[in-house]
Parts: sequence; structure tokens; C-alpha cells
Amino acid sequence: MEAISMGDKCLMYRSSILEEKATAVNMLSCYAEELKEGFWQYVGPVLKLVLNGVEGQSPLIRFYLNEEIRRSAAALLPSLLRCCITASERGVQGATPAATAEFLRAAWTPLLEALRKEPEGDIQAVQLDSIAEIVEMVDKSLLTPDSIAAAFKVFDIVLEKADKRRAERASRRSTEDFDAEEAEAIDAENEMEEELFDQVATAVGAFLKKFGDDVLLLVESLLMTRYGAMLTDKSRSAEERRIAICLVDDLLENSAAGMAKHFNNVLPILLEATQADHADLRQCAVYGLGVMAAKAPVEAFRPHAATVAELMANIIRHPDAKNEDNDMATDNAVAALGRVLAHHAETLGPDGGAAATTLWVQSLPLKADAVEATAMHEQLVKMCEAQDPRIVPHAAKVASVFAEVLGGGTTYVAGAVGLRMAQLLHRLQGAVPAEAISSVLSTFKPKQQASYQAYMAGTIPE
Repeated sequence: MEAISMGDKCLMYRSSILEEKATAVNMLSCYAEELKEGFWQYVGPVLKLVLNGVEGQSPLIRFYLNEEIRRSAAALLPSLLRCCITASERGVQGATPAATAEFLRAAWTPLLEALRKEPEGDIQAVQLDSIAEIVEMVDKSLLTPDSIAAAFKVFDIVLEKADKRRAERASRRSTEDFDAEEAEAIDAENEMEEELFDQVATAVGAFLKKFGDDVLLLVESLLMTRYGAMLTDKSRSAEERRIAICLVDDLLENSAAGMAKHFNNVLPILLEATQADHADLRQCAVYGLGVMAAKAPVEAFRPHAATVAELMANIIRHPDAKNEDNDMATDNAVAALGRVLAHHAETLGPDGGAAATTLWVQSLPLKADAVEATAMHEQLVKMCEAQDPRIVPHAAKVASVFAEVLGGGTTYVAGAVGLRMAQLLHRLQGAVPAEAISSVLSTFKPKQQASYQAYMAGTIPE
């Protein structure tokens, strides 16, 4: 039996019962995830438990006697929504787009309210993750301007409370009894708060990817009031700067109006951050520069293209570039250099940046960042198909890159692009030394060999 104080009352409860309840909620998540449309008939009753509870008990999403129940209930909502969407797509009786819309209307406000009232930061992180998942899943027409504004209002409230806690922790450092143990506790609390800011930024990023310019004003408000200091205050931690720059990257990538409006203010921040010792911060900065190279107005980026290319080259050439801590940042630098070559070659000299192209090709294939790898390997395919003169001198290297990428199946190249890559490799086989390809094939394990052979036979490996 456990006892907790609730105002002027003392509540006694049997903890084992709550542990069983938490297990049950977790099992419902498993059923929903695995059965998908087969769970459709249970979505309504389960949603009622999550949002309304049963007589005499609190809703699972606000079950304050047990953290695990609240955590699991928040994680359950996207799984239930996925059941609705899948059932509708597969024509299950009663499952319609209207039913999906009704689910979202029922769940959205309670989930936001639970986030606003939640006292535990780690559970707020789960709730924010669920919000991001929901935004990614639903058709944009199902989220009205009012429901989007309500979400951003709650985000601001959550971060305002976090800022107040941060200020309170800072004041504790100046007290007389402050010691090493207290400092360690404060650092741990700061890390948890950073995670919260990171999760909010991820949720905001989901809105940007779905709605673009339509949410620009809401995003700008959060950037100015909650994330701005993290970008410009040199006393803030590298992790805080990373979080803020990741949010800026999402804005640049998904809002053309935001890119045009904030280009001049953001560029110096990203350029400076490329020199950071913190590898994750450096990665976010070089990724943002790559986005600018590809999506900024040409006349805005052109004066800076050569500088960015040189900065990326310095990162790629660094002796520790391929260390485990740095490999993601290096892959992003290679990708940013590739985007400068693709969109601003004329700024790199009369030869279109032949030297930079050599460095770029020699840096392939990418493997640390699968997303950037897929993009850059497709760019290499396009340049070969176009018989780009900057690529022609590197035929042997290109052949070895293609062979290595195809051995990875669909990990580092989209399947359809892999088929085009295989066709190019067939043509290159007679034009390059045999060892350029055979030296790669000799290192393959059976699965890599099977993937390579499937592509070369004209099929996409499973």
C-alpha cells in the first residue's frame, strides 16, 4: 500500500494494481501497432478509456497516480490514429475519412491539455512526440488554423515554465550552500530541460513540414520568445544552440518565405557554428548551409557560395573527419558541398569547381547519414547521366562508389535510383580497370553480394 497527500486528504492505494494497469495500457499499444486495421473495432472503446476513463477513475492520459500509465496513454494515441487511417485506406466497414477526422477532433484538445498540465518533463517529451507523429500522419485539411494555434499556445506555455525553472536553477548557484553535489543536480535538470526544448522543436518541425509558410508567424513567435537567446547568447550550452539551429534548419527547408525573410540573419550564425567543437552542433550548421545552397534565392546565396564550399572542404579534410564522433557532421559537410556544386557551380571558377568536385567524389560513398547518403548518391547518378565534365575524369572512383552503394541494398540509395545506378555501372565496367569494381566486390558479405547482383539483374533487392 502506498500513501500520497492530495490537498487536505491522504489517499491510500495498492501499487500493484497500478502496475497491472500500466502493463495493460502498454499491451493495448502493442495490439494497435501490430493489428493496425484489425484493431479498428476497438479504437472507440480504447480512446474513451484514454480520454474519459471509467466511472470513478481518471482518464488514462491524466492518471496522476502513475507516471507509466500517463506515458503509455500518450504514446497510444498515434497508434490508434494509425489504425483509423489504415482501416479507412483498406475499406474496413465503418472506417472512413470522416471517422478519422472525428478521432482527431476528440483527441487533439485533451492531448494538448494533458501536455499543458503534465508535471513531469520526460512524460511531456512523450506527449510532444505523439503530437509530432499525429501531425505527420494526418491530412493537413484535418488540422484547422485554430487547432494549430492552440498547439503553439501550449508549446509556448510549456517553454515559458521551462525558462522560469532555468532562471530558478541559475539563482541556486549563487546561494551560500551551493556545492558540487548541487551543481551536479542542476546539470541533470538542465539536460532534462534541453530534451524538452528539443522535443518542442521536433513537434514544431512537424508542423513546418506539413504546413510550410502557413505556420511561419507561429514559428517566428516561438523563435523570438523562447529559442532566440539559445541562438545568440554565447553563454548558452552547445546543446542548446544545436536545438535552436535544428529548428531554424526546419524553417529554412520548409518555408520559402521564412528562408527569404531570415537569410541574412541566419547565415552568420550558421557560418560561425561550423567551427564549433561540438560535433552535433557542427552537423546542424552545415546541414543548414546545404539547405541554403539548394533553396535560398540564388542571388542571395551566390556571394557566399565559394566561402561555404571552402568551409565544407576544410571540415571534410580535417584529420579527425571520419572519427565516430564526427562522421555525421562530415557526411553533412559533403552533402552541403555537393549542393553548392549542383546549384552554384559558376561561383567556383571557370571549370565549375573541378577541384571541389574531386574532393566531393573522393568523399563518397556516404554511410553515416543515410538520408544525406541517399540524396548525394542520386546526385552522382544524375551527374553521370548528364555526362557532367567534372565527373568524367573520376570514372574508376565512380564505378567503385556505385558498386559499394548497390551492395548496401536500399540503405544508401532509393530503389529506383539504384536501378539507374546499376545501368550506369554496366556501361562503366568496360571503361574502367577491372580492379576498381572487383576490389569492392571482394569485401562483400553474402547479403551485400545478393543486393548487388539483384540490382545488376534489374531488380530492387528486398
